[in-house]
Amino acid sequence: MVRRQLTREQKLQVMREVLETGSTSMVACRHNVRDSVVGRWVRKFRELGEGGRLTMRALP
Repeated sequence: MVRRQLTREQKLQVMREVLETGSTSMVACRHNVRDSVVGRWVRKFRELGEGGRLTMRALP
């Protein structure tokens, strides 16, 4: 598997889709990202919000 780097905007889009659909696995599959990784992003997103404190470090 080739590791690819998603931009902050791409990660935010993935998280918004998860929050809209309620399906981490479906969105992860659509974006070719492991669902465990997307789940981690969503947890951080919920903790920190989309605003200023959400940094690339907060989104591994």
